[in-house]
Amino acid sequence: MDSEVNEKLRQLWNILNESVRSDVRDKWWQSIQNEYKVNILRKHYDLKHIANMFIHLDEYQKNIKSAKCVSYAIFFKNLSYDPKSVDNEEKSIELFKQFAEEADLNLNNTIYNEVIELIILTKTHLTEEHKSETIFGNEDKHYFLDFDLSYLGSNPESYTGYALKIRDEYNFMDETTYKTIRAKVLKSLLMIPKIFATKEFYDKYESVARNNIKCEIEILEE
Repeated sequence: MDSEVNEKLRQLWNILNESVRSDVRDKWWQSIQNEYKVNILRKHYDLKHIANMFIHLDEYQKNIKSAKCVSYAIFFKNLSYDPKSVDNEEKSIELFKQFAEEADLNLNNTIYNEVIELIILTKTHLTEEHKSETIFGNEDKHYFLDFDLSYLGSNPESYTGYALKIRDEYNFMDETTYKTIRAKVLKSLLMIPKIFATKEFYDKYESVARNNIKCEIEILEE
């Protein structure tokens, strides 16, 4: 299964960068592959997570204005990842900038700037539409963020697996500290009017996600 995911993502990367010099394209695919395979700190943000986002992108292709921007953001959003770090997004953006320069992307074009905007949004996963109970988003950024958080609305068994992976990522924390901080983060998530900004993802995942989060909080506070 892992090899299938890896091959599918390699194909998507090559298609996305068909106009980029092959040596640059291959070099950066190797960098992406190595980071996701070698970084033992990754438990949840792995290649399967990226593949799942691309499944959503394919499903909602008709709603996306720039699949190219969203695709680059998916590949680069967690390329730098350390649970102890508070600037993973900024470091990932720097890696994208390095790639863009080597790939001869126009550093002033819409794609370049929008990819950076999408990645930085993953720092908070919050837009004005998330703060409204009645207004839904339909821009690329809203779909991109919803793709990224769709796992919150998975079935209870899958969500439990996700929660265990997150605990494993933060194994440098003692149990009491982790439970306190994790519960606080989850409670702040429930305070946002909408976890999912688009109407499609809200209808499909919102109530399930909130139930999953509430159940995890109960376990943490037992």
